[in-house]
Amino acid sequence: MNSTQTLKLNKEFKRLYYRGKCIPCRTVVIYAQKNRLGYCRLGLTCGKTVGKAVARNRAKRLMRESFRALLPKITGGYDIVMVART
Repeated sequence: MNSTQTLKLNKEFKRLYYRGKCIPCRTVVIYAQKNRLGYCRLGLTCGKTVGKAVARNRAKRLMRESFRALLPKITGGYDIVMVART
């Protein structure tokens, strides 16, 4: 898989917020749930509390790169949403 599959619809994000498993950390909150697609999809959110646009975009780039580094270790298909914290 050359490019990362992304979550784009609001209902997909809401489904993970309510039914997904939550893993909070100091810098990020991760919501994950198994899907039936056989590949992983990623959704990124970053609120204005993180900073201005440059800081939010940098946070999203870092989260995307960390997901790509861990992707070969993930077996099966998962929907994952990463929420950046300040």
